[in-house]
Amino acid sequence: QGGEIIVHGSVRNETGHTMSGGLIAIGGNTGDFTGVNMLAGTIIVLGEMGIRNGASMKRGTILSMHDAPMIPTFSYACTYNPTYLRLYLSYIRNLGLEVSDAQINGNYKRWIGDAIELNKGEILLYANQ
Repeated sequence: QGGEIIVHGSVRNETGHTMSGGLIAIGGNTGDFTGVNMLAGTIIVLGEMGIRNGASMKRGTILSMHDAPMIPTFSYACTYNPTYLRLYLSYIRNLGLEVSDAQINGNYKRWIGDAIELNKGEILLYANQ
């Protein structure tokens, strides 16, 4: 539980599989099934994600700066600008990842799911592309 992993490049499939807390920040792309079986925590993807992200996710947050295909067990909730994201994005920018001011202050489309599980997870997609 807890801790952080900062990757300045891209990663493959199943990033954050069964993650139970903490932060994973990816400067590049991820493969398929990002956050599969995720229990809690935050995954930030500055690049693009593959397919089936958040499958069987119970809680936690997955953030991507690009649109991503959503599985049918996630529902669109709203578009908003959460304050806590500004803190996270400023923090990872200070660690050397490329995050723009527009991304820090931008709007995000919020999807909630996985409805097969607790439906308390969220996927946030940058809306100002």
